[in-house]
Amino acid sequence: MWSRVVWEERGEEMERVVPSNWIVGKELYWPNKANVTKLFQAQAKPQKQWKRYKIVKIKCSFESESQCENYDVTTASESEAADCEKSRKVVSKRNNDFVYDQLETDSSSDENIDMPLIPSSPPCN
Repeated sequence: MWSRVVWEERGEEMERVVPSNWIVGKELYWPNKANVTKLFQAQAKPQKQWKRYKIVKIKCSFESESQCENYDVTTASESEAADCEKSRKVVSKRNNDFVYDQLETDSSSDENIDMPLIPSSPPCN
């Protein structure tokens, strides 16, 4: 079994497909030997002397390593972070048929604006 894991290493988030048995609780065990590739392919059992890293999240788990490699789903928080990087133009919309405060329209005009009278409310019984 294989898992796509995000973990924290030296203050940075790292992501990779790893053998699922390298995940123990909320930690990722990683060999500190030169033959990592051989241990990786053999899905070797984690050893006490291996390095341990705090897992941020497990994105997926599949029987096949290639399924995990091809897994490409972005969470809401990841897409929001990507959206924050894009700049958005703020457009203020103003309705032309709406009567604004006289100070907003033309403060130098002393003309009275003919406004329809608001009907009075019906008497309460």
